[in-house]
Amino acid sequence: MFFYFYLGELDNILFGWLLFNVLVLGGKKFIFWLNIQ
Repeated sequence: MFFYFYLGELDNILFGWLLFNVLVLGGKKFIFWLNIQ
C-alpha cells in the first residue's frame, strides 16, 4: 500500500516537472516571438 502511494506521488512530481518545463519553454518561445514582431 505504501509503495503504491509512493509511486503515485512520484507520478505527480514527474507530471508537474513536465508541465513546468512546457510552460517555461513555451514562455521563452512566446517572448522570442514577440521580439521578432
